[in-house]
Amino acid sequence: MLAAGHHRRRAHIAIALALAATAAGATGACGGSDTPADDRSAPPLRADERTRLDDVERRLTSRCMRAHGYDLEAAIPTPTQRAARRERRFPYGIDDVAWARRHGLGAPDSGRAGPSQARRATSPRREAPGFQRALSGDRRNVVEIRLPTGYTIGASRVGCAAAAQARLYGDMPRWFRANTLVMNFSAEVGRRVTADPAFVARVRAWSRCVGDAGHAARSPQDMQERYLRRSAGLPPARRKALEVRMATAQARCVIRTGLASTGRRLARREHRRVASTYRAAIRDQRRLARTALERLSRQPL
Repeated sequence: MLAAGHHRRRAHIAIALALAATAAGATGACGGSDTPADDRSAPPLRADERTRLDDVERRLTSRCMRAHGYDLEAAIPTPTQRAARRERRFPYGIDDVAWARRHGLGAPDSGRAGPSQARRATSPRREAPGFQRALSGDRRNVVEIRLPTGYTIGASRVGCAAAAQARLYGDMPRWFRANTLVMNFSAEVGRRVTADPAFVARVRAWSRCVGDAGHAARSPQDMQERYLRRSAGLPPARRKALEVRMATAQARCVIRTGLASTGRRLARREHRRVASTYRAAIRDQRRLARTALERLSRQPL
């Protein structure tokens, strides 16, 4: 995937976003609270339908990558792993103390090496130019869309990600344009929320609260980064204890200052304000997804 600014300056986006062009739309963007109100002509997909599209698209992409000599499974989280990370979402800070005590900040445990890490050690690195070209194509044959924010996002029409989209949805450029707009919808709502003076004031109050608890941080996101720095090199037990302490402090202060509730209230307001800009794209994306599901019911891929 490629991004361009107002002056057409382009840069490669991280590989996780490159794969998001193939799977995130199926998993998170076809419906749910991040998109405008339901449209009877194009109803949102159920969770199991989104998961099915995600699984098929990943399988198609993986087959293509294996033909190029790369193991996508070792480099990119599986749909199951991504789904687990979406079990609870705290876009404005953890506001569940019990959850924080059980799960901490949700930070990756870099101290344990699982099977996927072992495979990754023996597989071509996903940062390798050949891996990127095989997955995301190149800059010579690109489909682009200009976002309402003024930025232009593009993706190659060739490569395994594009091939999987084309086979599953039938029209890769149309899917890419609709899906990219839908993904930008929630991002635009988030940008508006975090820039709102009421939200900024709550973040400052939250920062003072966690500071009083002994955990200096400018925001919940900053707390996550500080945890990663502070926990580097610690034994697993001490690392987990630190994470739980910081997560619990975060949650108590989020609740005390009303940070998350303010964020949700502002998100509902901004959701209504920007919905009309994205309604056509959401309808188009859902129709393409439903057509893909109907095709799969007749002939599995």
